Amino acid sequence: MTFPWTRAQRRGQRLQFHAVLQRQMLVLTLGPIVVMAVAGFWYYGRVLEAVARNELRTAAQHSRDELEFFLKVHREAIETLAYGVGEAAARGDESAVGHWVARTQQAHPAFLTMLATDARGRIRCATRRGLESRDGRQLGGRDVSDREYFRRPMASGQTYVSGVFQGRGLGNDLIAAISAPVVGADGRRIGVVEGSLDLRMAPIGHSALEMRPRVVAHDHVGSTVFATGPEVAEWGELRNALRRQAVNQVVQVEAARQSYQAVRYALASAQWEVIAALPSGVVLERARAFHISATGLLLLALGIAWQLAARVARRMSQPLEEITGKLERYELGEEFGRLEGTREAPEEIERIEGELGRMGQRLKESYDKLRAALEERDGANRKLEGLLKELDRKVLERTAELEESERRYALAAKGSNDGIWDWDLRTGRVYYSERWKAMVGLAGDAELNELGSWLRLAHPEDAVRLEWELQRQAIRKQGQFEVEYRLRHKDGTWRWMLCRGAVERGEDGKAQRMAGSQSDVTGTKLGDPLTGLANRLAIVERLQVVIDRGKETGMAAYAVIFLDLDRFKLINDSLGHAAGDEVLLDVAQRLEAGIRRAGHEGALIGRMGGDEFVVVLEGGCPAEVGQAIRLEMKAPFHVGTSVVFASASIGIAQGRLEYHLAEDVLRDADTAMYHAKSSGPGEVAVFDDQMRAHAVERFELESALRQAVDRKEFTLRFQPQVNLHTGRLSGMEVLVRWQHPEWGLVPPGRFIGIAEETGLIQPLGRWILEESCRQMADWVERLGCEDLTISVNLSSKQLAEPELTAQVEGILEATGLSSARLNLELTESAVADERFMAKAKLEDLVRMGIGLELDDFGTGYSSLGQLQKMPFRTLKVDRSFVQTIGTEGEGERLVKSVLQLARSLGMTAVAEGIETEMQARVLAEMGCDFAQGFYFWKPLTAAEMEQVIREKGGRVEDPAASLLALAALGDGEHGEVQPVLEGAH
Repeated sequence: MTFPWTRAQRRGQRLQFHAVLQRQMLVLTLGPIVVMAVAGFWYYGRVLEAVARNELRTAAQHSRDELEFFLKVHREAIETLAYGVGEAAARGDESAVGHWVARTQQAHPAFLTMLATDARGRIRCATRRGLESRDGRQLGGRDVSDREYFRRPMASGQTYVSGVFQGRGLGNDLIAAISAPVVGADGRRIGVVEGSLDLRMAPIGHSALEMRPRVVAHDHVGSTVFATGPEVAEWGELRNALRRQAVNQVVQVEAARQSYQAVRYALASAQWEVIAALPSGVVLERARAFHISATGLLLLALGIAWQLAARVARRMSQPLEEITGKLERYELGEEFGRLEGTREAPEEIERIEGELGRMGQRLKESYDKLRAALEERDGANRKLEGLLKELDRKVLERTAELEESERRYALAAKGSNDGIWDWDLRTGRVYYSERWKAMVGLAGDAELNELGSWLRLAHPEDAVRLEWELQRQAIRKQGQFEVEYRLRHKDGTWRWMLCRGAVERGEDGKAQRMAGSQSDVTGTKLGDPLTGLANRLAIVERLQVVIDRGKETGMAAYAVIFLDLDRFKLINDSLGHAAGDEVLLDVAQRLEAGIRRAGHEGALIGRMGGDEFVVVLEGGCPAEVGQAIRLEMKAPFHVGTSVVFASASIGIAQGRLEYHLAEDVLRDADTAMYHAKSSGPGEVAVFDDQMRAHAVERFELESALRQAVDRKEFTLRFQPQVNLHTGRLSGMEVLVRWQHPEWGLVPPGRFIGIAEETGLIQPLGRWILEESCRQMADWVERLGCEDLTISVNLSSKQLAEPELTAQVEGILEATGLSSARLNLELTESAVADERFMAKAKLEDLVRMGIGLELDDFGTGYSSLGQLQKMPFRTLKVDRSFVQTIGTEGEGERLVKSVLQLARSLGMTAVAEGIETEMQARVLAEMGCDFAQGFYFWKPLTAAEMEQVIREKGGRVEDPAASLLALAALGDGEHGEVQPVLEGAH
């Protein structure tokens, strides 16, 4: 037998097999090495970047924490010193002040100097590091009131940490001042204690980091606190670059003509920041060194892998070549025994035969084992038959027990007050117990056997939610089903139900059955827990039934009475909420009595919430019911030992066929109630279309005002003020106008009240103050009118802001206006509303150099005792008093009394609303200091005001204006005299 190819062809096939085997070995060996090398390059680069970021954060956080702790310790030392000096001052022990300063200096050697001042800024005692208090610098009596470390604590009452500076007379010491106010026994600030902190003693060191990032600390103006990397020459560029980046995040920035990875952290105790920077070249150099080393190792590994693959390929292909050679010799008819190296061939064959024999032996053994297993299986089958018989017996016993349990369950369900339901998810059929059917007025044999019957009885607003909850419970793996919804009773009413259930699942986890119970919770759902009256939900449902019934009959013979207690918040605030609850219970009883008196015992009485009550009437006269309720409310309420009088504002909405929803009727009744409340306490108002139009108009005005505040659609007007003795311009009052894009110029009388109610007066007032200060600072700088002042109105909402003083100080600093040029006007009512906190805030403003003016004096309700305690500098006489000059009555004597009161209190007086020459002359004769009004100038724009300052030099030449001339001044903004006079403020 011969093969169809020659020996040379076979030799070529063997060599080709050897090459293919060697190539495959190389692929299997070199592929993973290359992949791991590439992954290693990538991973090491990411590791280097992560290490750099972590080291940057560690270095910055470490330096920040050390500096933060250093400042915190010495800040607490200064605050402790301030407390001790305050205690010593309260005792009048001056020597104890020096003792406290010396003790603090000795306990904290990082302070170069320490001092304590009085309230005027004069140094009471001082010390320097290493010297006793009496032997230190002789600074007693020196005035430091112009220093920042004195002014800031005295103004704000808070501890102040300054920026970095070099100490005067202390060499090249790098210093930060820490100061705190000293508070006396009466709570007033009586001085300041200050310590000059030597920042070189700050325990700031390096963490043991591999890449050693550079770290620098700056104060709020960029002065360097410390720097650990002198090779970063231009820290300022790096700091400016980081200003545009987020805090606490490592970012890549360009500074000093190179790239850095840097991070910035801010200090909490001072306006300082710590920056850690690492040149990107450091990371690149480490990555480059690794890549060079890794590349060399990779080439070495490739060479070794090549040699190993070649050797393995030779060892694997050589035995195959020998077998092929033997086959070739056999093909040529040569015997194995005559060939070189074929002595092992017969042994191999014998070994194969031996293996076959041993295989047969193993098959026999396997057969024997299989037969034994079959016999064992027969024995197991016999045992299984016995177990099945025992199981049948137990099944019969459990079936009897189950039947007994079902009988007990049926008896329990029959005696339970809850309705039972059982839904077979495999067949879709639902079982409803007799009690379940009775809850909706159905007989026990009513045909209900599917889920659709249940859902059709549910309220349209609840049916989808009920079905969704049931389906969702079938999908959920755990938890119980629970939902509240409404079912329609046979009598047409809706009953609130609480439904609970659980799911039974098969071995595959799929839901097979769902069952549960249902309780009628209508009584608890529709009742008010405090008064026992109907709650809002019950009111809406009953009213909706009444509305629908009226539409069916074509007669809307119903009405809604909406009642709200007047000044109820005062009862809660003064007597407590428990007393308020007693009043609400009494009101509920009086409503029932009033309705019985009016003969409408079938009316529904409910509580909407808070101090709001609603009565739903069907038929009858709602006005009579409202008057009956007013009579009941006149009697005093006895709450404990207190007697309280609480009237109620009542709004009535008559039924109309145009009404479709209960909420619409309640809305109109509520609108009528607010209309009654605006007329005075205890009034009654019946809703009409004009009220609705007014409410819509007010809503539109409020919405437009909110947008106007965001868009800054406001403009300022300036009302000049004149010195009646010299005839010169003394200042101006700032007035605001709303420049609406469609409505035109809106006077303040239309929107200031809404802004007060909605709180929009706060952002609007801040904008007015800032714009006024900016405009005044510009005039002072360009026109040199440094003797003029500007007056800005301040509302009660702004006075109540905790940060008012800081806001005013910040606006003055931002605009550059001197505080002596600014006056703030407050009304009597604004000060009275905030009388507990107003005095301290006003005193802070006065200490800043700001003038305070009491506006509209005589129209409010402040007492002379309160007025004397408040730090007002100017008293403004209201225009309503000025208009009485020259008329019959007590007007002139009243104005004269106000001016005499101002002089007795050491205050200047400003009269508002001067319209005639006679008024100006009489006020000047009475001794009034300043005046403003249309007799002198109308409210001017900024350009017109600047023209007055430039051309007339502030001199009033001949403002001979009369009421007729005033009317002629109308220019679109001022078309009529009276509206202008009313809106000028």
